[in-house]
Amino acid sequence: MAKKNFTTGIAQTIARSAAVETHNGLRLSDVIQESPEKFRVNPLNSTLFSEETSEYFENLRRDVQERGVLVPLIARRDGTLLAGHNRLRIAKELKLPLVSVQYVLDVLSEQEERRFVINDNLLRRQLTTAERVALYRILYPNFDTRLEARTNGRPKTSDDTSLSKKGEAFPLSEIPDEQPLNAAIIARDTGQSRETVKKQLQQYRKEQTQKKNQGINTKSEGIDTTIIKKIEKDLLIVDMANEATRKEVLKRLKAFVKKA
Repeated sequence: MAKKNFTTGIAQTIARSAAVETHNGLRLSDVIQESPEKFRVNPLNSTLFSEETSEYFENLRRDVQERGVLVPLIARRDGTLLAGHNRLRIAKELKLPLVSVQYVLDVLSEQEERRFVINDNLLRRQLTTAERVALYRILYPNFDTRLEARTNGRPKTSDDTSLSKKGEAFPLSEIPDEQPLNAAIIARDTGQSRETVKKQLQQYRKEQTQKKNQGINTKSEGIDTTIIKKIEKDLLIVDMANEATRKEVLKRLKAFVKKA
């Protein structure tokens, strides 16, 4: 059963990977066979993502042993990988003579390359909501502010994308840094479904609200503790104080009750 599920997952990954490549508009070469030693890891991969679990690599290793590298690596012409770091790692460990690869035919800017690496991993990896939001912050400058602007009721277009000053929808991935964001924009930019991104953002907002409330509660508890200690001290004084002191204590107590 585990093998069947993993095989199914590979098939789904192939379909999702193709969707990303098409979405990003990358022109790729035909699939060819190359030596694994020809390729090198992309520094962005280790910078942006943590290493997968040992269980993941064990499953991948068994699959590659049985069927080879089914999903082609994606690389620049100079051999720098854009997608397939884990497959390349296993291929080298198993000393495979050849792996399938497709080369990007276009010259990518630094931003385009980073976007491709992020989008590819958004679809392949099992990431937490916090990890996905961290990647969105890299893809979209001022992410939190722009997301909040959309949440607070900024107008939407008919297809739920942002408008240019001329009233035309901005091309995806070219939305100005100050324009509001929503699930539809992020989904279309990253190749995910709108419903999937919507759930991610809902979970993110829920976690943010919980953190905010926890902060308020902690602060309130600290204030209450200080006041209570002050009242206890004042009450101890009452029995031994003169009339003026007792009146002052009562005045402070009334002020506290009124504020509460």
